[in-house]
Parts: sequence; C-alpha cells; structure tokens
Amino acid sequence: MSQKIIFSSAPDGATYWQKGPNTNGLQKLGVLPLTGVEIYQGNSLEKAQKLSVMPESEELTRAVCEFVAESFGRMPRESDLFSFHRMNLTPFQASDLRADVEQEWVFYGGSFNPWHEGHRACLDLMPKGPKLVVVPDRNPWKDNTNSLSWPEFWELTLRVHDSGHSLYPGFFLMNQANPTVDWLSQVEGKKSLLVGDDNLCQIKKWKDHEKLLSCLTCLYVAPRKLTPELHSLVQESLDYVESFGVGVHRLGHHEYEHLSSTEIRAKKRPS
Repeated sequence: MSQKIIFSSAPDGATYWQKGPNTNGLQKLGVLPLTGVEIYQGNSLEKAQKLSVMPESEELTRAVCEFVAESFGRMPRESDLFSFHRMNLTPFQASDLRADVEQEWVFYGGSFNPWHEGHRACLDLMPKGPKLVVVPDRNPWKDNTNSLSWPEFWELTLRVHDSGHSLYPGFFLMNQANPTVDWLSQVEGKKSLLVGDDNLCQIKKWKDHEKLLSCLTCLYVAPRKLTPELHSLVQESLDYVESFGVGVHRLGHHEYEHLSSTEIRAKKRPS
C-alpha cells in the first residue's frame, strides 16, 4: 500500500502536512513521480505538522521534498498534477517563486557540506531584485561522499530560510551527478548563476559550457582565495563569459573567502 500525505493550508498561509491513510472525502491531487506517494488536499489541521517540522522518516522526508520541488513553477520537473498557489511552503520560500518568466532567478548550487560563513556571505552580498535559489546538489567532479545527510539537509533549509532566500530541494533526491547544463537549460525565463572565482576559472571544463553560457542572463561571481595559477585566469575567464553576451556582476569582498567545505570536511576526518 502506497504512502499517503495530506497537505492543508492554515488561515495564516502556512502549510501543514500529516500522514494518511484516512483520506475519505479528500481531494486527491496526484501521485508524486519519484516516491509514488499519494498527495491529498485537506482542510483539517488536527494532528498536522507545519512543513518546517522534520518528518520522522527518510521516506516521508523524500516525499515532502519532492512535493515542494513540484511547486517551483519554472523548473524542468514541473508537474501539471499540482497547484500550490495558496500554500506558503515554509521554510523553502517556494510561494515567492511564481512562473513569471520576466523575473530573474539566480541559482546557487553546491554540496554545501558543511554550510559555512562564506556561503552565507554570498547570500548577503547579492543585490536586491533577482530571486536567489540555493540548490543543494551533487558535484559531478566529486564522489558522493560529500553529500548531506537528511538532518544536515534540513538544517541547511532552515539556514537559507533565515537569510530570506529560497531553497530548491528537487535535486537532493538524485543519486547521480547532475551537471548544471542538463537542468538549467530547461528552466524557463531569465536565469543566472552564482559561482565562486574558483568555479569561474574552471568554466570551460563544465559539461557543454557553451550551451550553458548561451542560456544565462548574468553570472554573479563571489571572490574566493585562489592559488596564483587560478588568480591569473580570473580576468581571462570573465572576458570569455562576456563574449557570450552574459552579464557579469562581481560581489564584494568578505572575510570568509578562504573557507572551503572540502577542507573543512578533510579536517574532520579521523587521521
């Protein structure tokens, strides 16, 4: 028997959820493609939990993340089965991201394991106007040992919510590398990327980088502490990006440019 989840909207706009199986008389919205969980819409908040409360099992967490991912209307995994325009979907801030193709979305991807002050500084330095979406993902250049656990992922979600930006949980469900071009080229409307200087210098090594750059509106670049070899490539890489008609916006300097999730993980490993 498949799992069933009932989502309800409170008068204050917040979203609540609870497990079935008592779904008699409720509107069935559809079945989530990945987890196979049946989704219903109800109106009772009895025994329900806010969406910001961590579900008690990995299976339900996966279903909640997939449900939220379906509410980001311009993403390639958009489904016609669901309509969440009345749901707040806190703490993911998905209600702020309508399918307005004139609104610029800026995607900030990474493993974020662990999230640190340098990541938060990038969020705080972003200019007002574009909508920033943090995208926890798997780095195609690294193995999966750097992926977040479920509790770590939920902690990241709350930290991004606290910053006032949004988090897209759809790719966290994937078990394989997910090159940016494979999904970003399918996002409708104006889309941009936020990357560090280190990734900027590696842009020609990204999968189908010419196709990727051709679909971007702007590249927002955060300063990082670089080796001399990479530092000499920054301006050359900027000129290359601009040759595709992509705007470039350099973020300001901050005191955490030296921090690296990879190095932090390495220091935590037993010797």
